[in-house]
Amino acid sequence: WVVAPEGRVAVARTGDYRVEWYGGAAPVRGAPVRYDRLKVGAGDKQVFMSAMRSTRNRITVNSGGPGPGDAQPPRPPEPSADEFDWPEYLPPFPARSLRLAPEGQLWLPRSTTARDSTPVYDLFDASGTHTGRVTLPLGRRLVGLGKGVLYATRTDEDGLQWLERYRR
Repeated sequence: WVVAPEGRVAVARTGDYRVEWYGGAAPVRGAPVRYDRLKVGAGDKQVFMSAMRSTRNRITVNSGGPGPGDAQPPRPPEPSADEFDWPEYLPPFPARSLRLAPEGQLWLPRSTTARDSTPVYDLFDASGTHTGRVTLPLGRRLVGLGKGVLYATRTDEDGLQWLERYRR
């Protein structure tokens, strides 16, 4: 979901893949959008598990600190893919991914498998109607929308991130 400047709320639904708007006299529901169901594969599980292993977003609590002679505090156990109950299919879009352009257009990325990381976005208007689709160049990640432009990043072979601007 995302809140528009005038206070209306857009909600993206996974069940029948549609956008709904709340905040007017009555909710406005767009028509369902067709999408291909993507099976969760071993590569998708591996990508998820790699993100879980990252210590970047992990909080570790140690009581008492390391003992005498301990060089480093103990690390939490690594998660295992077998510990998760995996769905059969990916949702039509990733969680917490809805973006709102300044002109009121909603951008919602399509889920992709680990084999296909080409970013594809479905576009919706203020009535929840699907108005188009945008495909970004391979390796780009949408980071912002401005009036008539979008900002994306790419990471080069040295790990440096580059900010790019595209007209839309």
